[in-house]
Amino acid sequence: PCVRGMINKVYYMVKVEE
Repeated sequence: PCVRGMINKVYYMVKVEE
């Protein structure tokens, strides 16, 4: 599955939000 991609997306969003 693309679980790693999903986590990467959330991580990127959190990083950008910070």
